[in-house]
Amino acid sequence: MINTVKITTTEQLHSLLFDHPFDDNISRNRDLYIYRGLPDVNYTLKTSLQRVCKEKKTELELSILDNFAKYAELEGITMRDSVWKKMILGQHHGLPTRLLDWSRSPLMALHFATTESDMNNLDKRDCVVWRLDARKLHAGLPQKYRDKMHEKHQDIFTVDMLTDLFGNLKEYDVAMGNSDMVIMEPPSMDERMMNQYSFFSVVPNGVNKVEDILELHDDAVTKFVIDKNLRWEIRDILDLSNVNERIVYPGLDGIAKWLARHYFVRDAGKFHIEKNNIVKSEVDVTVNAANSGLKMQGTCCVNIYHAAGINELTEAVKMFAYCPEGEIVVTEGFRLNSKFIIHAVGPTWDHSREEHVENKLRETYTRCLEWTKEHRLHSIAFPLLSSGGKGFPQNQAWRIAIESCEQFLKENKGYPLDIQICVITERAYYEGQNVYNEIHHLGRAKQEIFEYIHQD
Repeated sequence: MINTVKITTTEQLHSLLFDHPFDDNISRNRDLYIYRGLPDVNYTLKTSLQRVCKEKKTELELSILDNFAKYAELEGITMRDSVWKKMILGQHHGLPTRLLDWSRSPLMALHFATTESDMNNLDKRDCVVWRLDARKLHAGLPQKYRDKMHEKHQDIFTVDMLTDLFGNLKEYDVAMGNSDMVIMEPPSMDERMMNQYSFFSVVPNGVNKVEDILELHDDAVTKFVIDKNLRWEIRDILDLSNVNERIVYPGLDGIAKWLARHYFVRDAGKFHIEKNNIVKSEVDVTVNAANSGLKMQGTCCVNIYHAAGINELTEAVKMFAYCPEGEIVVTEGFRLNSKFIIHAVGPTWDHSREEHVENKLRETYTRCLEWTKEHRLHSIAFPLLSSGGKGFPQNQAWRIAIESCEQFLKENKGYPLDIQICVITERAYYEGQNVYNEIHHLGRAKQEIFEYIHQD
């Protein structure tokens, strides 16, 4: 099984960046790791030839390469003598090939893992960096190919070595089958290949997913899954370290790409009301409408316990025992679609102390939001706190919820936080929308009055 490492803090990046074994033979920290970064953890390791040509990849591959070589001569480039050079240069310029890009630099892989065509998606999905020990991978090759590496004093294949070993691509496919592949270092055909410290895995056409090969060599592979909430911070660290498009794509194209991202303005935080069971919300934090004894009571609370796992959550809250009104405790999300659950104890309605309990409810919302920001999380789902068994009038519960959340967003304009309040019934949803519209209509009316009074 492939070793998977989940990275949720910058400190944990150490294992990706600096875990390089000491070589006793040369007294240096050297390895033969190569890295591949992808912006979405769900992306598979498929070549562009597989994605474009699908089941016809073998039939079409040589035609693609030959036509590319023919048109490349317009640029004064001749490579008819080597299928490997056709493949390398074609891959470099976006041609569908069987090559898969890797880099010797973990920083370069992190660059590609934290780059999006739409930067608004940067904190929407986890990314991944694959690390492959090429030396271990090649140790499993048939003896003939290991002998060639030994003869050339190489641990990585070159174009010349591949040309000596394989007369054509069909011979390569037969030799590798569906269990092996070789790692190739390309000749430095231009500055971009050098800057990216490029390497390629040559994927046999009998392989549909590179992961299938990696599973067979799992001792050579580590999959680093990077939490979405860390991606902006890593992106900014890389930029300050000059690991960006200025280096990746030399020339004005790279400068333009870098400047476009450098001046990108992140979306501001937003508030919205959802008609949805809160346990179905895919957010970083789910808020539970808890009671002071932290017991499984009330519709919202029961739903959350069932979704997260009754045994796990019951055990997790035992360490707290009691939580006063207006306060919060935090547990893991377990099987919920959230990393964390904030158990928030809203106040009980008391008409004789109306101002006091209203302020206490505001404090409850604010504590949840502050905790979310402190832990660099970017989405939170609330129930309508204190509106059920706690007895708060619906209209007041909605007004306090909306005003508290929007006030927090106003005071934290630079922090992107998606806040949603989830209710199940049509009645509660439309009441919330009505209160929201009243608040904003009144706000606009006050502004118009202010401008009228102060006009020249």
